[in-house]
Amino acid sequence: MAGEHCSCRDKSCPMHPSNHAQGCTPCILKNLRLGEIPSCFFNKVTNDLDKLDSFSMESFAKAVLEKAEQTETGGKKMKKIGMLVAVEIGSVLGKYGRAAEEIDRFGFQVYKYILPKCELYVVHSGAGEIAAAAATQLLIAVYGVEAIVNFGVVGGLTEEMKLARTVVVERVVHYDFDTSPVDHCEVGRYLRYPTVHIPLDARLIDLACAAAPELVRVTCASGDKFIDGPEKKQQLARDFDADICEMELAAIVLTCDRSGIPCLAIKTVSDAVGGGADEFSRMVDHAADICLQVTDRILGDI
Repeated sequence: MAGEHCSCRDKSCPMHPSNHAQGCTPCILKNLRLGEIPSCFFNKVTNDLDKLDSFSMESFAKAVLEKAEQTETGGKKMKKIGMLVAVEIGSVLGKYGRAAEEIDRFGFQVYKYILPKCELYVVHSGAGEIAAAAATQLLIAVYGVEAIVNFGVVGGLTEEMKLARTVVVERVVHYDFDTSPVDHCEVGRYLRYPTVHIPLDARLIDLACAAAPELVRVTCASGDKFIDGPEKKQQLARDFDADICEMELAAIVLTCDRSGIPCLAIKTVSDAVGGGADEFSRMVDHAADICLQVTDRILGDI
């Protein structure tokens, strides 16, 4: 019977080979004109045509990649984890190597890795709160990640936060956010929260501490400044009851909260309370490597 060779299930289509004697030619010409891929190609890589956005070449490429991932992971659906990296991308590339995909998306470089227990989407945001907020929203809105992990280096604000000490952040304060002249609330406080301290996800913190018992729970002061020198660090610790400081986490947590996405932050001290820019420059790569080693032990449990 004419058309029996065709895997297209839409036999009502006038282009279907069962409705004429010209074989596949009319269907192929139609798809070439529209810039689409014939459905018989899609049938080779997916069993559910209804989930497709379109029959475009881009949609077909996406279906092929998804099929390849399912083959690599034994058909299991893997959790999608987003990782936001400010300046520590060298540690990621050194540990995980070449990414399965590397994409330039909306001005950010995105690296996709297939790990044993998750798909990891790493975004290199660069330093600062604004870039971190944009990169976090990219991971959530475009890649549909189910959790965000931020690892990286920090400054120590107390004597307990010694060089290379690795911690998990329990709460963060955006210390340079200040609307007090108009609403008379505390410096650093967003009115949707009861205090200046914004909590991170308690479940992920507990999981992290179970996987890495050496972690210490801390408060992070986050703002768009590199804090250099003991006087400024000690003042920040006193003003906000903080243990460490850095430049991205407040934005990451605020963005995650608005989207209902849990967030985990693992940090390693690169410059102690008595140190500053020079110590940071000497220690940043070593501290980042230590931090990622600890973070990697936790990823599979998220």
